Amino acid sequence: MQTPEQQYAAHQAQRPASSSRSAVSPASHSEWRQMTAHQQAAHLARLDGREDEAREWERMGAQAAAADAAAEARPKKRGWFR
Repeated sequence: MQTPEQQYAAHQAQRPASSSRSAVSPASHSEWRQMTAHQQAAHLARLDGREDEAREWERMGAQAAAADAAAEARPKKRGWFR
């Protein structure tokens, strides 16, 4: 039975050394708190060198933001009878 730290180390040792790793630096705590969930997922994907997945997360975030903006633009219903 391995500890989680040992499992992580074994997993990292099995990963191929990626020289094409992204040059993205980790976000600071304050930057992280200001990001949306989609931006956080894209940032983590970039840190792992998965640019295509990061773009997909950004696309989904843009769609969610557009849906939120459209919902704000609609007139609000007042009461259960309308």
